[in-house]
Amino acid sequence: MSGFQDLNIKPLIDKYQLVNFVETGCYTGDGIAHAFRNGLEQVYSCDINPSYVRMCRAKFPNASIHTLHSVAFLDLVCDVIPGHCLFWLDAHFPELYGQQSNTQEEYFPLFKELETISKKPDVEKDVIIVDDIRVIISNDNPIKQDFDEQYKIRGTTLKQLVDLFPNHNHELVDFQEGVLFFTPKG
Repeated sequence: MSGFQDLNIKPLIDKYQLVNFVETGCYTGDGIAHAFRNGLEQVYSCDINPSYVRMCRAKFPNASIHTLHSVAFLDLVCDVIPGHCLFWLDAHFPELYGQQSNTQEEYFPLFKELETISKKPDVEKDVIIVDDIRVIISNDNPIKQDFDEQYKIRGTTLKQLVDLFPNHNHELVDFQEGVLFFTPKG
């Protein structure tokens, strides 16, 4: 897992006039803290682990944090969030955090997450950052890595992800576990 807190998000916030932060997988709250430190006004997050949600709610009473699977969370918030958003997608491999996934979608929900976000009103003004791109084992992924078989994701390509956002530029950055940035074209 890459560290969202290690990304310089302030230039993105300023350039695209972002006011909201939407995160999948709050864990211990480092992403939430980074968002608030950089001036994002409204923060929305989720986790499937209730103890992480309780901890983050206690640390960040002004954030909206839900105990939900990431796709259900995005279904809930994407239609009602006003203003431009910075999305950080990092809700995968729940077994690494002591949680069980029952389906492939729970294990690596990225495509469904992006599909949900792509239907958000005014999504063309949002910035989306995706973590752990190295696990996508497709021919079009130049930063795919050979590592433990259980963390390799097959059947998804970068082209499929990029095609969901025709009004965005995309950039793949070989930073930590690989980060995919979607930024507005306009």
